Amino acid sequence: MFTDFVAHLRAALPAGGNYLSVDTYSGAAGFRDSTGAYLGFFDIGGLATYVDSFFVMAYDMEYSNWDSPPLRCPSFCLGPTAPLTNYLFNDSRASSEYRAVVAASKVIMGIPYYGRKECVAVPDPNQIPPNAVGNSVGADGYLDASTEYTYPGNTTYARHRDANDPSGATEWDTFSSVSAGCNREMYWDDTVSLGNKYNLVINDHLRGLGSSP
Repeated sequence: MFTDFVAHLRAALPAGGNYLSVDTYSGAAGFRDSTGAYLGFFDIGGLATYVDSFFVMAYDMEYSNWDSPPLRCPSFCLGPTAPLTNYLFNDSRASSEYRAVVAASKVIMGIPYYGRKECVAVPDPNQIPPNAVGNSVGADGYLDASTEYTYPGNTTYARHRDANDPSGATEWDTFSSVSAGCNREMYWDDTVSLGNKYNLVINDHLRGLGSSP
């Protein structure tokens, strides 16, 4: 029904000068059964006839990666919101799956300009946030995440890189937060990890990248 809606939307647009893009999630092009039928919400192949591009929302993957290798956490744990490789869901996989179905020139890779942070027991990677409600953790926009180390109430600040995905190099930081009253852990994409995603877009000849603040 969604494909039919988009087809009608395309037909109703004025001739010439129009541009139609659809937001889809990172795994949408890969969830297919043995017959090739799509198992998710979007029929990427069917939609490709009617859209100029797909904005692939390639983030919030930590909510699907925590129980799979390389993490295998017993419950939700902190991790990269958009790993480049190695995790079950990652940007390289999303690019590959979309390019197997549609032209690379139709794919816009959505990049996260934010991070996730929460109270943790110890400053080790991939901690399980004890206070997370429904696996929901706090979001930090890029400006806040990139300046957390400057806040007077944040002490014992330490920066790290995700060892599970060296080519992605997602930054994760630990610090003691006076305002939150706990030790915090934050995974976010800085200029280094963002640059690695930009290179993926360039090397895979995608249409471009978009941002999610």
